[in-house]
Amino acid sequence: MSKNHLQIHPSPKLMESMRALGYTSDVAVADIVDNSLDAGASSIEIRGDVSDDPTWIWVSDNGHGMTLNEMVEALKLAAVSSVDARGDHDLGRFGLGLKTASFSQCRRLTLVSKRDGATNGIRFDLDELRESEDWSVRQLDEAELREVPGFEAFSEQQFGTLVCWEKLDRLMESRSQGAEGMGEVITELRSHLGLTFHRLMAPEDQFRARLSIVLNGRAIQPVDPFLRHNRAVEMTSPEVIKIGNDVIKVQAFTLPDSSRITGPDAQRKDLRDGMFAAQGFYFYRNRRLISHGGWAAIGGRRDATKHSRILVDLPNSTDDQWQLDVMKNKVVPPASVRRQLMRFYEVGSRRSGRIISYRGRRVSNPDVEYAWIPVTERGGFRYEPNVEHPVLDDALDDLSCAQRNKVVLAMKHLGLLIPYGDIRRRMSIEDEMPARDNQDALIQHARDVAEALELNWQDPQSVKDVLKQVEPFAGRRDLDQIITLAERPR
Repeated sequence: MSKNHLQIHPSPKLMESMRALGYTSDVAVADIVDNSLDAGASSIEIRGDVSDDPTWIWVSDNGHGMTLNEMVEALKLAAVSSVDARGDHDLGRFGLGLKTASFSQCRRLTLVSKRDGATNGIRFDLDELRESEDWSVRQLDEAELREVPGFEAFSEQQFGTLVCWEKLDRLMESRSQGAEGMGEVITELRSHLGLTFHRLMAPEDQFRARLSIVLNGRAIQPVDPFLRHNRAVEMTSPEVIKIGNDVIKVQAFTLPDSSRITGPDAQRKDLRDGMFAAQGFYFYRNRRLISHGGWAAIGGRRDATKHSRILVDLPNSTDDQWQLDVMKNKVVPPASVRRQLMRFYEVGSRRSGRIISYRGRRVSNPDVEYAWIPVTERGGFRYEPNVEHPVLDDALDDLSCAQRNKVVLAMKHLGLLIPYGDIRRRMSIEDEMPARDNQDALIQHARDVAEALELNWQDPQSVKDVLKQVEPFAGRRDLDQIITLAERPR
């Protein structure tokens, strides 16, 4: 170091100042869970002291654990830079979470970890730090380890990490006394963690082992804000927004009227009187919910949009662009994507308002063979292939009975996969129309139909008589022109 440079060491008082970052207890615990996930944990246990005088809460995981040196590094402020390259599924950001989240709720942080057969424990106590003014942590001996809340059960694990908070001055602040106050903490945690990590706990997740979180002896259940198991929910197909090399995925959901929400879901606040507040963008970072509720200054909460929730998937490589904060509970969409998100806001507004004009056929013509037959059931509708459609019927005639049944079954399955939500959004909300007026495609299709049905191009009227009864040619005013062009040599 140059003689012109003077070294500045952080004051121990810094930690007292950093307690005021604004963490709530549920957000702080979620930050500890992030560390467990980054360590490869698939099972996490959380327990709060429900005695008459609650003094601790701890989080234990089955991650790969840390060596003593790694534990010391973990307790350094900003041990990892926010601009350092990270793994694709890393949930960390600033290297501050363990310390800032913990001390926002307590004055004593104990870290115990097992790796390679060794168990180590260190303690960071703000009262000791203030008295000694020595920026250091204390390594625990075996007797002290045994006194750490949660250590007895943790000691039976082969590897993992235990984080224990004691001296819970901020955690229990402004709460009921004793066990009732810790009960309030537990209730808030169960709701918040079930929502924040629902995509990691859900069976659909393919990126990690299915996550299990147990809170005071009872498993936390994932809370899907999009209610995807409810058949009355409308959803668009996922869309991709590319910003340089980064891929952002967006999908819009419209929740049904409360009369279509039954069972345990009907008791959820966000699906009852809290639906207005819960509308908006749901920003995820590596499938972990970061921010939800509200429209990120792109639009305002309105009754017309209260049924709309839009999922936005962000990779961790976009943290700087989206201004992810230390607590990982707020993002600010960059200008480069605000326009696209505005489009989804408008989509959600119109769909949520239920003012949908259907632009399909109003009355079925019995003289026309439609390719798809609408089937009404259970108060809804679906489409099945029309096996009597001339083109399909001709193709099926060349098959054996077994082959025919197999093809019809496959087509019926495809009917169940028609992206109704995406079609509805494009036609009724974005004013798009199906690309059925592509003349070149229609001409080629006319040729294909004529060949399949062995029509005689020497008799254009007979060709027209057949085509006008078949989709997509039925009702077209330019059918004569299509036939004239189709019969020309290729």
